Amino acid sequence: MYVGLGTADQCKLSQKRSNYKMCKEKNLGTLVERFGLTAQQFAENLSDQYNRHSVEQFTLMPEETAAEFVDKRRFSDEAKVLAGARYMIACQISAEPSVRACVRQAFYERALLSIYPTPQGIREIDDLHPYAKFKFLKDKPVKVGVNSASFCFWCSFKFPVQFRYF
Repeated sequence: MYVGLGTADQCKLSQKRSNYKMCKEKNLGTLVERFGLTAQQFAENLSDQYNRHSVEQFTLMPEETAAEFVDKRRFSDEAKVLAGARYMIACQISAEPSVRACVRQAFYERALLSIYPTPQGIREIDDLHPYAKFKFLKDKPVKVGVNSASFCFWCSFKFPVQFRYF
């Protein structure tokens, strides 16, 4: 038993207010729905690699529509309302699992690995050292080297080189 802790009824949860929650409380979600695609539609377009869903055009300009959501405290002008709406859709897209999977796959297919030795590595790693073949790597595709046994063995040790992902 922990000393000083009460029951669940006595403990208070954190009341942290995120920017997304504040935008949602001001009902900016309806503004987001009026312009562009939803996060799910964007994810489907991204995963299929073609435009399955087209962008629906709203009749009013974004600034005119944003004027409906202006208030004195949080969103004092249309630019702040539109910035909040952009933030909301960015959060929704970044939280969508299929978008994350597509980005992860694209990174894995296109990422390049370059390794440069530190000054200590230049001194210690010579031609007879087990890491000599990894001392200098330039723009090696990650998808080729990551699955090799030597790369996994190499990553399991700490030694004086720097990684750079491009």
